[in-house]
Amino acid sequence: MSLAPARLCSGLGASTSKVKQSPTFHPLLAKPRSIACASSGRPSTSTSGSFDFDEAARTAKSKWESFAREQELEKKANQAMKKGGEVFEQAKDKARRVYVRLDSEYDISSKTAKAAKKAGEAARDIDQQYGLRRRFRAAREDLARKWPGWQKQLDEFTQTTPGKITVFAGLCLLISTPLFW
Repeated sequence: MSLAPARLCSGLGASTSKVKQSPTFHPLLAKPRSIACASSGRPSTSTSGSFDFDEAARTAKSKWESFAREQELEKKANQAMKKGGEVFEQAKDKARRVYVRLDSEYDISSKTAKAAKKAGEAARDIDQQYGLRRRFRAAREDLARKWPGWQKQLDEFTQTTPGKITVFAGLCLLISTPLFW
């Protein structure tokens, strides 16, 4: 058995004296020394130059506890969503029952249908009296027919100096008026 590892471990260096170890000596329980991590450069405490099992166990335990907390939060969120859905369904059912009761008591649906029918008849009467649909359709067709000519005239006007000044003044007026904002 070589004494070199024992001498180095005890800090005796090249001494030839024998190292007496206590029966309870354990290399993992020795005083930790700081070693820089090769990948991150951060100092890490280690009892030997190798892997620290205690630190790994603490890290694994903390990760497991955070995972368990996340799962618990997810479970609580799912329960809250389920309860919220149940409350919504109960509210919807109660609103439907109240509507049915009020409808049977005050005949709301038939009165609403009658009012909608009267409004439709009034709109048709106004349309027949003034010919609004016909006039609107004619105006839309006239605009569609005349638009290409107006577009051409506007393009020609904006190419001239007075046209550019007019467009600039119009934009300034539009931006400065409260109607734009």
